[in-house]
Order: sequence, then structure tokens, then C-alpha cells
Amino acid sequence: MPPVVIGPDPARFDHLLFQAEEALREDRLTTPTDDNAYDYYVKILRDDPRQRGARRGIERIVDRYLMLARDAIDVREWERARTMLDRASFVDADHVGIGPLSAQLESLRSAEQRVLDLDGTALKQRGEYLGARIRGFGRYARAPNARVTIRVPNDTTGRWVYGQLDEAPGSRRIRAHIVIGSPFEIVVTTLEP
Repeated sequence: MPPVVIGPDPARFDHLLFQAEEALREDRLTTPTDDNAYDYYVKILRDDPRQRGARRGIERIVDRYLMLARDAIDVREWERARTMLDRASFVDADHVGIGPLSAQLESLRSAEQRVLDLDGTALKQRGEYLGARIRGFGRYARAPNARVTIRVPNDTTGRWVYGQLDEAPGSRRIRAHIVIGSPFEIVVTTLEP
């Protein structure tokens, strides 16, 4: 007669933990149904609520959703950011990072935004005409409560664009975030005081 196992089955936990980690690596965080990291971790926690690997896995799912929300905010994809925050809340509504990022999202959604599109060919040439346009746009970047995002093909170009912005009249320091990607643009977001 086989031995009777009382309590959690370690082999089952190991298998579920392996599946959860694989799903997490593949960004199957809460979908598809029955084959996602969240479901695997919850199955483990039902049998052993103190299981550290599963508890940490739940935190990692929320952290990943928060990162995806930040990425969406960076490119002004407000609905996608809201969806990622809602999913993070579903996993752990009490997570300390959700509230502040939700507030930031709402603040940015309602903020005034000005966008200067940058032509890729003109960026390569770094001509005077483009430089003058960027310097003229710099007056918005010097406004109080302004947040600046410079989206360009590479860091060197980003530094050149920032240098042009910084030559705009005024004394307020321009704080800018350089993002490598497209579309090439400068976005100035002016938040409410």
C-alpha cells in the first residue's frame, strides 16, 4: 500500500512553480485562462498561503503590469496604461505602486500637451532650420510644471535636440527624458500647478 501523503505535495508545487515562472517569462500574466502565471501562483497559495515563491511571483506580476503601464504612459497610450493598471489591481489591489501611478496617469491625461514632430532626414542633417524650430519650441519646455520627452533614433541625436531646446530664451532649467524610438518628436506636457 502506497504511503498516504498529508499536506501539500512538494512535487506538485515544483511543477506549478515551474509553469508559473515560464508563463511569467512569456508575459502570460493573467491570460489565457488556466495557462497564466497568476492562476498557477494562486493554485500554490490555496494549498500553502505562506509559500514564498508564489507570493513573490504575485508581486512580480504586479511589477510587470506597472512597467507595462509606465511604457504606455511614455508613448501617451492612455487606454493601454489604464488596462495595465486595472490588471495590476486585479492581481493585488493593495500594491503600493498602483495608486501613485494611477494618479500620474490621470494627471498626464488631463494635462496640456504640445508636440513638435521631427523629420528623420532633417534630424540626420541637424540643419539650422530644424535647430531654429526646436529652439522656438523650447519656450514651452521652459514653462513651469513642464515635462519634456524627446523621442529620437539614438542618444547622440537626443543630446543634440536637448542642446537646441536648451538654447531657447529663459532661465528655467529644462528637464527632459530622452526615449529611443519613434515617432520622432518632442512632447511638452504642462501639468496643472
